[in-house]
Amino acid sequence: FLEEVWGRVCVMKESGRWAVAAVPRPQQPFEALLASSINHDLPTFTLPGPKPQPQGREPSHALQAELLLRYPPRARLRVLSAKQTEGERAPIERFVVEEYVLDVLTFWESSPP
Repeated sequence: FLEEVWGRVCVMKESGRWAVAAVPRPQQPFEALLASSINHDLPTFTLPGPKPQPQGREPSHALQAELLLRYPPRARLRVLSAKQTEGERAPIERFVVEEYVLDVLTFWESSPP
């Protein structure tokens, strides 16, 4: 998974084409207005660190099961063939579109009726 994404990012870097058409950009009509707006100084804040774990202790099976329920592994879904995404499109387009489809399917699968 990460190797595939990294390979596509490297191709984008080499070609200098960073725009991904599949990613919506709702801010584009407002970019000039946003760029000319007043900047605000935000206060700095520190995020709390992770809770300390006892050394040498393996996570329990219950904890592992809970983590799998909260963060289930994502399957790779091949919706588009490589032939459909070749040409003028960036190589990462296929990956982005497939992730959108997988997000929608995951959302509707977990939503109550």
